[in-house]
Amino acid sequence: MNPAETGEVDAHLHADPAAQPDPDPQHDPFAEEEEREQLPAPSPILDRLQEAYAEHNAEQRRKTFQIVPGRYNSMLAFRAAPIEDEKFRKEAERAQRRGIGSGEAEVAFAAKVIAHSCETILVADGEGGDLRPAEDVVAEFAGTGPVRFDSRLCQMLGIEPVPSSEAAIARLVYSNKQAMRITLRELLAFFSEETAGDDDDEEDETERPT
Repeated sequence: MNPAETGEVDAHLHADPAAQPDPDPQHDPFAEEEEREQLPAPSPILDRLQEAYAEHNAEQRRKTFQIVPGRYNSMLAFRAAPIEDEKFRKEAERAQRRGIGSGEAEVAFAAKVIAHSCETILVADGEGGDLRPAEDVVAEFAGTGPVRFDSRLCQMLGIEPVPSSEAAIARLVYSNKQAMRITLRELLAFFSEETAGDDDDEEDETERPT
């Protein structure tokens, strides 16, 4: 070892403890521990209340729509949620106010709205059975996330080849223009109800006395 390094080690080993810097006189570890003990513990009651509110709010903003009940014997449906895409939502609202027209343009728009609003596909084990998310019913879809108008739905129904867009899949799954028009109008009414509910909440907040 280098003599200079040896000297440094010896100096460190034999240093006077009294010469070491004193700890911060303002720092009191016992006081910190006491403060931590005095902090209120999270309330399990509040956790349950907040969870219940979140579940109720989420459920209120969802609606189930049957997919051509006569064709699929009420065994196939989808759960819709308000469209979060601001641009597309406004397009849907304009269509609700002004009218969509008819013919192919209306059917194409219906397919887009149906596909965009679908949160998950629901299926029943048999006619009259309870509707459940497809990924909970079809074993091979377990853990793959919500089934929508995607390739997994095509696999369920035996649709080949798989179309390139969810809107195109929706058209094939429905294969009934009138049913699509009816679903479109029901969806637009659902969106309007949700928007009106938000507006009412805002009015309540502004009118609430302080």
